[in-house]
Amino acid sequence: MADTQTLAAPEHKALSLPLSQLSIGKDNPRADVAEDEDVAALATSIAAIGLVQPLIVIKRGGGFEVIDGRRRFLALKRLENDGRLSSDQSIAVMHVTQKHMAAGLVANIQRRAMTPVEIFKAVSALSKSIKSPDRIAGVLGVEARTVRQYQALGALPADFLTALENREVSFDMAKTLCQITDLDRRAGFIEQALANFKTGSFAIFSKLKSVALMSISPNS
Repeated sequence: MADTQTLAAPEHKALSLPLSQLSIGKDNPRADVAEDEDVAALATSIAAIGLVQPLIVIKRGGGFEVIDGRRRFLALKRLENDGRLSSDQSIAVMHVTQKHMAAGLVANIQRRAMTPVEIFKAVSALSKSIKSPDRIAGVLGVEARTVRQYQALGALPADFLTALENREVSFDMAKTLCQITDLDRRAGFIEQALANFKTGSFAIFSKLKSVALMSISPNS
């Protein structure tokens, strides 16, 4: 999942390299148990949504050394060892020079935030093996409150979730639906939401928000 990156100096280049050409330098410390758990979780996330942020590498010998993105690289290697990724799989990287790195400019790389669809898919995948929203939040770099909001979407029907992943309905609408405690009423709104998408009418959303507010009102 490569994305456009910019640096404060021109000595960088976006590349797509085979996983087999990437490595971690010998001076990197051995991963501890806590990091190993993070790597396993990251592998699950990458398997679900791909690599959101490119690895930062420098040229060393006949290959490239990862200088930023250690855990992401280890997660990719884990997927390779598990047979879920091939050694010639193209990996999005940003190549910087030794001069660039020495100047401290690697820290200026602009990283894009995960999209709602990416967060939803990652949270769904990680929730199967990790119970703690705080732990999932740490892996994805989001707030635990955000994780809980996306976990709540799992209560919505499969066809609506598919429409959500395909960006046919909005995440604002999905979150609002989750606030409606009357399941029959919620089901009716879901049916209308899917139908209204096909006709191009979103007037239902205003009514939906009003109903949701009534559902969570302390006087309701």
